[in-house]
Amino acid sequence: MLTVLLSAVACQSTEPTSTFVGRGVVKDVRPQARQIVIAHEEIPGFMDAMTMEFEVKEAGLLEGIASGQTVTFTLEKTRDSLYVTQLSPVESPTESVAPPQAAREEDAQAEEEDAQEVSLPEPLPAPDFALTDQDGQPLQLSSLRGKVVVLDFIYTRCPGPCPLLSRKFAHLQKQLRDGLADQVMLLSITIDPEHDTPAVLREYARRYQADTRGWKFLTGSTADIINVAYQYGVDYYGDSSGELNHLVATYIINQQGEVVKVFKGPNHTAGELLAEVQKLLHPAAG
Repeated sequence: MLTVLLSAVACQSTEPTSTFVGRGVVKDVRPQARQIVIAHEEIPGFMDAMTMEFEVKEAGLLEGIASGQTVTFTLEKTRDSLYVTQLSPVESPTESVAPPQAAREEDAQAEEEDAQEVSLPEPLPAPDFALTDQDGQPLQLSSLRGKVVVLDFIYTRCPGPCPLLSRKFAHLQKQLRDGLADQVMLLSITIDPEHDTPAVLREYARRYQADTRGWKFLTGSTADIINVAYQYGVDYYGDSSGELNHLVATYIINQQGEVVKVFKGPNHTAGELLAEVQKLLHPAAG
């Protein structure tokens, strides 16, 4: 099974920005990855209440922040990015205190182990699966041997990272010219199979002007999706409000069916995805 440290944030962009202010309880702090997990209240005009991972724009924002604290935070959102730009504990007599030194050392060791899991010193076999595409047709990953596969996990009602991922795939597909399109397959697997039927995924594909000859949107039974997500280390779960909280990664799979690169969260550009694809298609030039 592939296991990676994932995030739900995105890359910097020159697009106009919007800002939103939220409040919630810190569930986890990951300084090395510049990530924080917050169980937040509704963010008016942007996102329902849920537990979500964010990337902070500056590592220093995490100093003095600990699990259990109530915090207020500011999100900066562009067309292709989502960052926490301000983060402040809410002063309260009952505010959680910092963990003892021994606990901090254990947390630091766990963070180091998580960081090692991200590294792919050697290609790893991509777990095979058989799912159904947006047109109701079966697709098995192993049937794509000989092509470069770029794979991510999304769901159509996702308010945060999924639109960022899908825009990057849309940009990537437009850049796959000069014969590259026939050698590459993009796969987006839903983690919400009860809602994301083939018909719903077809509409989602239209929203992003996807050419479904080279970009498939996949669904299946709940058991199938849970199994695939588990095999790829993409943890997700629902909360009491019905929202899906999920971890995010994009996988580059070579022509032999091996994972050679994992992008944590959507903190990358379509150009970076294209560069990885080109390395596999033209290894001498890479």
